[in-house]
Amino acid sequence: MDINIDWISTASIHQLQSVLVALCADGEVRHRASRHWASLSASLEDPKDVVICMQCDKSFSIKKKDAEVCLYHPEELEVDFDSDVWADHDEKCHGPEDTEENRREFPDGFIYPCCQGQGDAPGCERSKHEEYPDQPRSENGKALMPTTDSPQRLAFVTGAKRKAEDMPGNAQQAKGKYTHYGA
Repeated sequence: MDINIDWISTASIHQLQSVLVALCADGEVRHRASRHWASLSASLEDPKDVVICMQCDKSFSIKKKDAEVCLYHPEELEVDFDSDVWADHDEKCHGPEDTEENRREFPDGFIYPCCQGQGDAPGCERSKHEEYPDQPRSENGKALMPTTDSPQRLAFVTGAKRKAEDMPGNAQQAKGKYTHYGA
């Protein structure tokens, strides 16, 4: 079932934060969101140029995507029922084998069919990073970012490590609409 996520490009920052907080009630989602936030905020690149790769799940600069190598698995991770990890596993007692928590805690109990590597094996395919296709774009192809009600809020939302006054553009202009930033 393919669910349209176009609403993300028109939602306010407050609405998006509310959705994220609600989703983070699930520990697995919270873990993944925290990992993405840590990856994005650790980047030395301009925050507006850093996105998550849809192949390897790591952050990258859209300005350097041709220079950086993406390592990923073209096939989904599967439970390796032949692994000794599951020898004493009882689904009625321990729950299902294929959970995000088990994938993190027992990588040797999972296998990538593409290369037969265990769950913690580095990617077996090399390519350029790919950003998610649903990223809103302007007519000239540049990424769009939602405007916010104050420069301080913009600095918070984008993870900027500089003063809000130094942020490009005017956060008050076109309030509630999209403004594109960048060269």
